[in-house]
Amino acid sequence: MDRRKAQRFLIAAVLMLSVAVNFNGVAANPIHAPLEKDITAEGEAAIGVSGKTAARDAALAQALCNAILQVAGGYVESKTEVINMALKESYTKLITDGFASVDKVLAENDRGDTYWVKIKAIVTPKPLAEKLKAKRLLREWKIMVVIPEQHLSRPNIPDPAAETQVIGCLVRAGFFVVDQSQYERIRYDRQVRLAAKGDIEAACAIGKQYGCDIIIVGEAFTQMIGRWPTSAGVDVVACRGRLEYRAVRVDTAEIVSAGDLHETGRDATEELASKVALSEAGKSISPAIITDLLLLPGSSTRHVQLKISGLKKASDAQRLEKALRDLPGVEKVTRFRYDNGVDIVDLTVSAATSENLAALIEEHPSLDGFQIEVSSDSKSLIIARCRY
Repeated sequence: MDRRKAQRFLIAAVLMLSVAVNFNGVAANPIHAPLEKDITAEGEAAIGVSGKTAARDAALAQALCNAILQVAGGYVESKTEVINMALKESYTKLITDGFASVDKVLAENDRGDTYWVKIKAIVTPKPLAEKLKAKRLLREWKIMVVIPEQHLSRPNIPDPAAETQVIGCLVRAGFFVVDQSQYERIRYDRQVRLAAKGDIEAACAIGKQYGCDIIIVGEAFTQMIGRWPTSAGVDVVACRGRLEYRAVRVDTAEIVSAGDLHETGRDATEELASKVALSEAGKSISPAIITDLLLLPGSSTRHVQLKISGLKKASDAQRLEKALRDLPGVEKVTRFRYDNGVDIVDLTVSAATSENLAALIEEHPSLDGFQIEVSSDSKSLIIARCRY
């Protein structure tokens, strides 16, 4: 066997062996949104000059449209009329584009002037959600991505390749992502490592600190699996990379997406090959993340944590919570704990109220007696102090 053939054989052998390389750590159990939904819907159409068969076809089409609207209603925060206006341009096109199909006719009958059907439809939500997002009807999630990396021979790699790749893919898909430079100093902190290992409380605390709705946190590792010379006199190095992640909704502590994968990278040096492997891993895993975020159900409410200090006694905290329940747009107040003059509560508020909640807490007449000053306000955490 000549030298060139030997090199090709070695490369092939290394790449085949690379699939067997494992890394220590706890894998994220895959969690992804369903790509199809079974929906029961009804439709009815007038029996005109075209006869009963045409009326039945029209009723089926109407039932499919109603199934589509049911699914759409789960993703948006607007009223049904708004969804209707956005989608009514061509119900037929929505169906022919593959948004929905009839799985089974459950019931049907001729009602004299009209024909009625009840069906089980299969709706594919992703293209529908993409259409709604294009029309700006979906909630705009603020997303943070923090994925510390290490090459097994070199911990704490700067300029993380997988994290950067995931962020780029999210931005190109139209999502709002927190700038990496804002949290660069904490990427290798203990709390991030806890979150990466599956500590949801730690993940939510980080998310609230940076005012995001969803935090994507995980770990990325690489290990060299081979090195061989080439005829050009330059070595080729191969590294195997592993990326695992969890996406957590900060206000509810719900894991909305999770997964892991391996990729191989090759380049002239070990460091460059490790970067290629992790960049490819970030690129490969991003479509699943994007789909899961796209298919997150909409909500007319928000959860905001209020941490308020300066209270003189426990009975004052109770009075404060009662006053908070009476604020317009506040649907529920749940106490986490009261300790040494500090009350921490979870507020369930309407989406509209959440935008101006801090000002409402400072200025509403029912809270005048507490003289509240807000020192920090993010989408999910408000920190304030009583000055009474």
